[in-house]
Amino acid sequence: PTVSVLYWVDKGLKMMKAVLLVLALVACVSAGSDRQTRCGSDSDCVTVKDAVGGGQLLVDGLDLADKENGHTIATVEERLPSWFGPKRPVYFTYDDEELSSEVPLALYDIKLADVILMKSKESEL
Repeated sequence: PTVSVLYWVDKGLKMMKAVLLVLALVACVSAGSDRQTRCGSDSDCVTVKDAVGGGQLLVDGLDLADKENGHTIATVEERLPSWFGPKRPVYFTYDDEELSSEVPLALYDIKLADVILMKSKESEL
């Protein structure tokens, strides 16, 4: 009887490991498909919204996970076309906090496809 119980316990543990592995794979596929759905690619993205005109553009190819060397708002600004947004010079905010060009976006807890507002410094004067 003891051997029989150990056999079933061992089988149960192997089955649980298999289930956890499947759940992990499903989570990875789901995250990838969510990224594909929200960003249109397999990379991270943010949405930049013109706070004055209301237009918005998706900027992809970003790293929103790396808190040390990840992309900053300067990277996002470099990728925006000159015709987009309010009159230059501009600044960017997320959750009413001004973003620094030196700080990785991950440190602001910016997530996939989050909206960053682009505002003109001149309109503030």
